[in-house]
Amino acid sequence: MGSTTFSGPVNSTAGFVGAVTGNITGDITGDVTGNVTGNVTGDVTGNVTGNVTGNQSGGTVAATTATVSTSLAVGASGTAITRILKGTVSATVSALSAAAEEDVDVAFANAAAGDSVTVTPLEATAEAGLTWHAWVLSAGNITLRFGNASTGSLTGSTSNWTVLIHQS
Repeated sequence: MGSTTFSGPVNSTAGFVGAVTGNITGDITGDVTGNVTGNVTGDVTGNVTGNVTGNQSGGTVAATTATVSTSLAVGASGTAITRILKGTVSATVSALSAAAEEDVDVAFANAAAGDSVTVTPLEATAEAGLTWHAWVLSAGNITLRFGNASTGSLTGSTSNWTVLIHQS
């Protein structure tokens, strides 16, 4: 079918098949199958399947999964994040005397030098006084450093940790 250009109000209970060009002012109720090119002012309620290109301002964009194909930067001068990795590792920390530290090296696929690493305990089992941080040791490996910030000894244990890596 060819395209149809409308000027003025358009009402249809049967719907349209084929291209619609021109400006639409008012509400569209029903399904739109095909491409929408131009500006949308107002609310879009429902599901969008396919790509959205352009800018969204105001309001909220809610999705179960959003995929950014190149990079994401927050703010006008934010650093672009090209990839986020998330996983779980198990680490065994030995008994630590006061002010002692221990490094535990673990494999983490796709970790690369210069990545930003955040670790948090998966279970609420971290002993009081235990501190931790992490960094990429080498490609595919991270180091978790555990420390005892208390004045007494910590017993140590094996626990699971959530690892979040931002690549830019």
